Amino acid sequence: MALLLALVFGAVAALLVAVAISSSGGGSGGGDGAVPVVVARQAINPGTTITAEMVEVRQVPASVALEGAFRDTSPVVGKVARFPVSAGEQVQARDVAAAGVAAGTVSTDMPLSFVIPKGMRAVSIPIDEATAAGGLIRPGDRVDIIGVFDVTLYGVTGNPTEGTDFDKYLTMTVLQDVEVLAVAQAVEPVVVGESQDGGQAPRVPVQEVKPNPKAATLTLAVTPEQAQRLVWAQSKGELRVALRRFGETGEVPVRPATDLDFFPQVLPPFARR
Repeated sequence: MALLLALVFGAVAALLVAVAISSSGGGSGGGDGAVPVVVARQAINPGTTITAEMVEVRQVPASVALEGAFRDTSPVVGKVARFPVSAGEQVQARDVAAAGVAAGTVSTDMPLSFVIPKGMRAVSIPIDEATAAGGLIRPGDRVDIIGVFDVTLYGVTGNPTEGTDFDKYLTMTVLQDVEVLAVAQAVEPVVVGESQDGGQAPRVPVQEVKPNPKAATLTLAVTPEQAQRLVWAQSKGELRVALRRFGETGEVPVRPATDLDFFPQVLPPFARR
């Protein structure tokens, strides 16, 4: 009798398990309380552009559906994976980013690495309210970088081997017409505008960005060669940021200036350095 009861209970338990699996659809069917989620059909590596073949919609119990999981593949296809996604794993909004920004389209989910123009590098410089246009610079603006440097001149005293140090003697424009990618740690949502002269289209914030006088860094888009020049200048002197008028691009000749350029030709003896 005990053996018979064990067999009966075992059969009932197996039946209940089968019913439970059937009601959940095994991860792909319908059933009461089931919701659609997008899952990866294969492992997706970071930086991979997601195609329609890589993802599918499955029905899962609402209790296991992740809050940030996509419900349809349309918003996923064409995006780039930010993190590795395992086969069968639900694809969440945080896992993907826009592959690029076309003119007239808005991007709000792009990490900094996807905002950097092709062939460029992102380099940050320290700033404060006084050195960066009163804290009014915002992502998408274009700026010039001006450096103030100390100089050691030889032969001033008549001895060609003796150097004389002059603090903040030389002022020169280090870089011109560089794009601001981020202010502080925030990469603002931007829209790509139409180019007025066939050049690079400016990126414009889609919402009014509040001034950030407390921002400690400014991140710029520069070429590899400009990155070296910028890092060198930052290590040797003090940098200032000059904000350009919107839409004004290109470089203009700017001659470096020294202390002598700012003094009148004739000075009284007591005013001479």
